[in-house]
Amino acid sequence: MSLHVALLGVPFGWVYPADASVDTENVVQSPAILRREQFFADMSEITVTDYGDLDTTPLDPPDLKSLAPHFDQLTRRAEAMLAEANSDLVLIYGGACPLAYGSTAAFAKRFSDGHLLWIDGHADFETQKTTKSHYIGGMALSTVVGVNELPPAIAPARVTLLAAPGADWTEISFMRSAGVRHVYPQDVMRFVAEALPETDLMLHLDLDCLDYSVMPSVNFPSRPGLSLETACAVLRTAVFTDRLRLLEVTSYDPMLDPQQVGLRTIRTLLSTVAKAYLDCRSPTRSPHPTDETFVPVHS
Repeated sequence: MSLHVALLGVPFGWVYPADASVDTENVVQSPAILRREQFFADMSEITVTDYGDLDTTPLDPPDLKSLAPHFDQLTRRAEAMLAEANSDLVLIYGGACPLAYGSTAAFAKRFSDGHLLWIDGHADFETQKTTKSHYIGGMALSTVVGVNELPPAIAPARVTLLAAPGADWTEISFMRSAGVRHVYPQDVMRFVAEALPETDLMLHLDLDCLDYSVMPSVNFPSRPGLSLETACAVLRTAVFTDRLRLLEVTSYDPMLDPQQVGLRTIRTLLSTVAKAYLDCRSPTRSPHPTDETFVPVHS
């Protein structure tokens, strides 16, 4: 019983012009810092093959079309990793969430009927026509499904947005009209328990979906956001389908984490994934966790 993880860092941080004068460039440091933590080092059953960082030369000024070559580079790299016979899970440590265009394109090419679960504190469904800030991070999901300048990386009907407590109704309404499903925060657990698509899964986890109390180290925090218990239960349920192929973790800002609260939360999340894989494949398979059985790694 073992787990092989293929790891890739994608230090995207070019999301300017940014709104609210928030400095978002620090997220480029995230992959290197998360890699240095060696989250799986104490688990002998887990083997990690590290493919290093994608070369992401900064562009000035950035825009979606100028980022296309970098998205293509990520697509090619992720496709190759997904095709490896010995890889159980492709794990991407990301910077800013617009990188998901490239990784989603790779997933959709490899798994033609696959489904993207997008867990976020926001809808990220602005477009060049609707945005006031022209903040690229706020267009990440709309770009992925092809309603914002670039061709679709995946069909909208194969995408579900979970949570997004920071989204307004106008944005959610536009997203639904495009064909993307939205699940409100209070319905997330019921959705993963009863309505999770029965196909190959990619899970995009923007850390700003989590409540500020456990994830203060993001540029656009959620108050309130998902509890750590809920996020871990979602991850564990996805793993127990035995269909989770790609997981990407984005938007961690190390400069906002002097007490390492965010790092401890990420350790809990990734430990949950690793242990779920091992439990799922164990001859004495463990049950899904409940709120009563959940114990944070850093408690």
